[in-house]
Amino acid sequence: MNAPVDEQAISPDINDLLIEIRDLKTQITGAADRLGKLEKQLRIKLKGEDV
Repeated sequence: MNAPVDEQAISPDINDLLIEIRDLKTQITGAADRLGKLEKQLRIKLKGEDV
């Protein structure tokens, strides 16, 4: 296991990139959740049309 990285030892440029990556991962997770909900709604609507 790697030792925790000391954030003060990271250059500001790298720290900014890490922050941007974390933000993007959060956005991706939210979008994936939203996509899953929309797909579920679509399946329900399509099932309703089969009746």
